[in-house]
Amino acid sequence: MESASPLPLVPAFFATTLEMVRFASSFFIVAVAVGGFCTPLKRTANEIKQDIATLTSKASQMASSIEAFITPDIRAALAVHAANAQIDTYLTQATTHALATPRLTLADAQDIVGLLKRNVDVNARALALLRSKVDLVKAIPVSGAVALVHGDLVNTSKASSKYVDALKATILDKDQTNVLKALEAKGAADFARTAALFV
Repeated sequence: MESASPLPLVPAFFATTLEMVRFASSFFIVAVAVGGFCTPLKRTANEIKQDIATLTSKASQMASSIEAFITPDIRAALAVHAANAQIDTYLTQATTHALATPRLTLADAQDIVGLLKRNVDVNARALALLRSKVDLVKAIPVSGAVALVHGDLVNTSKASSKYVDALKATILDKDQTNVLKALEAKGAADFARTAALFV
């Protein structure tokens, strides 16, 4: 996400460590390209299915973290933050995998669309829970917490849309592509409705 992640402000040392990791990752990518290995590793339909299953599991974990957030406690907020950070990480990874996947068979496309429907449903549950915690978020004794949540919701929505766009590029069947478009629109609307509460 472009802004910080859901809920509390992250300690400065964590942000610094994250920047170091990002730099190291960028350096590794450049080194690989220079070494002649810039062609992405081809991915399989089963790997895409596993990515979606992982994303759904992480979304379920985040929903559980939000359920456990019953007081404006910084520790509970950090648990939600950590769960969301995992989703961000896996979304980025899954998008990279989808972009490296050859065109899918109809059977695989149908399976993947079915898995994504489940993922959208679990995300919707997590977002509904978060909407029920608006007052708690606003009561967190950390300046800027509400703005962080808003920014993270907006940016996660964008990351999710990028992932679905990558999936659409692997599917030839028009009907399945249309279902993906509908799921993308539903997810984006749900994120936007939730983000609008955190202003």
